[in-house]
Amino acid sequence: MLASNLTTKVAEAFTNQSIIFDEIDNNNPLLLKLRTQVRGHVCNYLKDGDSLLELNAGTGLDALYFTKKFKIKIHAIDISEGMLHQFNQKIIKENQEVNITTQHLSYLNINELSYRNFDYVFSNFGGLNCTSKLNNVMNQLPQILKPGAILTFVIMPPFCPWEILWIFRSNFKKAFRRFKKGGSDSIVENTVFKTWYYSYFSLKKMLGKQFKPLDVESMSLVFPPPQSTKFAKKYPKLLLTLEKVDKIIRHIPPFKKWGDHYIASFQFNP
Repeated sequence: MLASNLTTKVAEAFTNQSIIFDEIDNNNPLLLKLRTQVRGHVCNYLKDGDSLLELNAGTGLDALYFTKKFKIKIHAIDISEGMLHQFNQKIIKENQEVNITTQHLSYLNINELSYRNFDYVFSNFGGLNCTSKLNNVMNQLPQILKPGAILTFVIMPPFCPWEILWIFRSNFKKAFRRFKKGGSDSIVENTVFKTWYYSYFSLKKMLGKQFKPLDVESMSLVFPPPQSTKFAKKYPKLLLTLEKVDKIIRHIPPFKKWGDHYIASFQFNP
């Protein structure tokens, strides 16, 4: 079940982007560093023999990385047919049919999954921000998890220092867009859809007492977010300094819950 105006727009946007998605990723050094940070975080918990569910899996960049690093099984879902088409082509090309399965499905409909009993659930780069019903998603997770299962979600929070800096360019709308009630407009490949921003506290509350917090770390707190490539090219020395500072404070409260994104991991203890 993929119906609804919002999910249709999100699917359309990312299907339109699917053909160039990998090119965008590979040509953005800031994005590559952030993806490396996410993978490093996940590798602290993922282990051989795990079965992993990836939500909003895109073209499979992370799934293929993890199946090469660990002996695991992955079931990947995405709302975009275009993204899954690119992903499925890679699975065949890299002979990963035994290790990776895909399903055209919204994470809003986890109850329709082809498989159950996962050891790990993963979602990268704000895919879960594309819904106002994140609580419904979290409520469905216990039915598909093994006791002790790990969740790692990369979420966009309301407070992002880099966006607040738009105040100094008198762009107050952009500076405070994450705090807007009712969601904020996002544009991907000329398609407009709503995005909602969730604090770590709200995510923790949605998951409830069955999920034990393991770790949280910020992304692009002082290190520039992916869209700041011009800044990175103009100030390469400053970029190196910001990266060092970011690595130091990304684990320190309250900074670890802020940034362009944060990475949060929980363990399921029913």
